[in-house]
Amino acid sequence: MKKWDISALTATLFASRASQNQPRFLLDATTQWLVQHKKLPSGGIGRVVNRLTYELLKRPPQGLAVIPVRADSRPLHFRVARRYEASLLGEVFVGREELVKLRPGDHFFAMDLNHTLVHRTAFLDRVRQNGGRLSALVYDLLPLQRPDWFPPGLDESHHRWFDTVSQFDDLVCISRTVAEDVLSELQQRMPEHRHPRVSWFHLGCELPTKPKGDLPQQLSERPTVLLVSILWKRKGHEQTLDAFEQLWNSGENVNLVFAGRVGWGLDSLISRIADHPENGKRLFWFNGPDDGLLGQLYAHCTGVLVASEGEGFGLPVVEALAHQRPVLARDLPIFKEIAGDRVTYFRAESSDQLAQALHHWITAIPHIRPCENPPPLFRWPESSVQLLSALNLKAS
Repeated sequence: MKKWDISALTATLFASRASQNQPRFLLDATTQWLVQHKKLPSGGIGRVVNRLTYELLKRPPQGLAVIPVRADSRPLHFRVARRYEASLLGEVFVGREELVKLRPGDHFFAMDLNHTLVHRTAFLDRVRQNGGRLSALVYDLLPLQRPDWFPPGLDESHHRWFDTVSQFDDLVCISRTVAEDVLSELQQRMPEHRHPRVSWFHLGCELPTKPKGDLPQQLSERPTVLLVSILWKRKGHEQTLDAFEQLWNSGENVNLVFAGRVGWGLDSLISRIADHPENGKRLFWFNGPDDGLLGQLYAHCTGVLVASEGEGFGLPVVEALAHQRPVLARDLPIFKEIAGDRVTYFRAESSDQLAQALHHWITAIPHIRPCENPPPLFRWPESSVQLLSALNLKAS
């Protein structure tokens, strides 16, 4: 994990904990604590939780001390996630992580996607009984909308989790598109009852200052299309490879690069890539690239393809635009929300249709004029301030 500069944090962290009676902003980081404890790979949600936690530690909401917490083995308790916090700050923590003793006015924010919250309603009730507040971050409702995209049983876990957070005071979503989905779901589930206030904000983006990593020579010899995504069923990898096979068979001399770690449900695709006659020639897969290598790929590709069939946000779109790379994105509302008319959109029910869209887009790329005044990069500090505003809180 990247060890960010902590020089600006020392005074802030000290001041935020100076008062033993001050109410706190309790950030649930249970899943990321488990990822760290078991040394598992972290996904997109982990990246969001880590970056927002870091920014909120640096600039907490007015009147609240920021404390990352994680669920204890006993359902009634949470513990202060000191090891997780120390890792974010580039420090080492040795000692015991004490139990959270609730204070009047504590604000529990379920920032991580923690399905075990369904077993911790007694703790959540105690927050409310002490005059506190309950909020949750909603990344998407895709497991409810398309359970076939996810491992068996995840839809049921997500249903129970949404039932739990539906009783909270606030649900803040990572996009307006997700907020609309959440409002629709709440109205279906509880049409006659009060439901949480729903708001939204946008995620930040941070480009590596020094892109690094050796790239195959072939990526400089012909046009290169980059697809950045974990290998999940909904991300469009299989349709993309089918489409590129058609392009190669028709004489199109172009590279396809997948950049992302292994997810779920695509074992056949992994074998197909390994055994593909174009593997290492015009087909490349970078499994779990770090930020430096990913920056190198963005900097050297001809264009970025975003073929996902469903997203809560779409960080590769933002990153590609920040690198001033042409983007071909599936025609989804979320991509239009975050990119507007700055990208080219496609609709494709089949690989034939995607191959046609790719051919026209690749042919047009030399004539696409880059945006002369690209919008400023929306970074994580701005994202954290926007998040607090969505929760009716103010940054200090």
